[in-house]
Amino acid sequence: MQSSLKLGYILKYNPKTVTADIKSFDGATYTDVSLSSSLAVFATPVLPVTSGNKLVKSGSIVLYIKDTDTDVLIIKLLNDDLDISVNDSEPSIRPFNGELSDPALGLLEDGELLLQSPGVIDPQLLQRVPGALIVLKNDGQMLLSNSNNSASIYFDDNSKINISCIAVDINGKSTRMYEDDDGTLHLESLVENASVSKIDLNLDGTLSIESNSAMSIEGSSVNINSGTKGAARVDDEVKSTSVEDSAFWLNLQQLYLLLASHVHISAAPGSPSSIAATLAVIQAPTTLTGKITKGSEDVKIGGEST
Repeated sequence: MQSSLKLGYILKYNPKTVTADIKSFDGATYTDVSLSSSLAVFATPVLPVTSGNKLVKSGSIVLYIKDTDTDVLIIKLLNDDLDISVNDSEPSIRPFNGELSDPALGLLEDGELLLQSPGVIDPQLLQRVPGALIVLKNDGQMLLSNSNNSASIYFDDNSKINISCIAVDINGKSTRMYEDDDGTLHLESLVENASVSKIDLNLDGTLSIESNSAMSIEGSSVNINSGTKGAARVDDEVKSTSVEDSAFWLNLQQLYLLLASHVHISAAPGSPSSIAATLAVIQAPTTLTGKITKGSEDVKIGGEST
């Protein structure tokens, strides 16, 4: 038995039977050729593009073995296509030159694996737009990317994951994190798809926190705006001195001086008496102590008084 190694391209693909019709570049056509029996891993083949009776884009290129009994064994399916112009109505076969290349192959070193979907044919440019890819590196790293690398997930060998994309939208069972068209990042908790609490990070640096329920902040210390002074609460102590209210304490001092210097009149008319003994020893107060008696019913704060 004599076998030959040849090149052809995909004409049709049947995903149910995992078979394809292929056409060789010397004009022979083979139908219902199995892909699963000869290829352990392969991407869905690209189908050809025709204009009238002219083939303007080939399907995926296949490398196959054909023996004298016309049995065909596909040994390689290349996820790229060729620019060819062949009029199938002409019996003559014209030579052509083709080049198979894929920029993603530049990511690989010897022994590493690239899995890439074949993509789609742009109907305007009649060019293949490659699909998503997975790169498995020898050092344990992995890259999962879309066709133009505008969205990718990179797993390095130090247990780190890097997610890169133009806009993020992550949906969980009851949470969602997404970025809107203005670049604002939203983190929401959801109940029946309705937001009950939300944190917004804006490009201008604004942080917004909203909740339809209770909010709680716990920590050994809580600092707002680089503050150095403690927050006051209901029942915390309040003091007033001449530093806080000099006019009040000046008036109080003058009142006590007046009382101390006042001459009291005795019971006998016209007979002055000495100052009352109790007033002579009373000193004017220098502080007034009280407490905060009213605060917010909606916002509560804790912590120790200092």
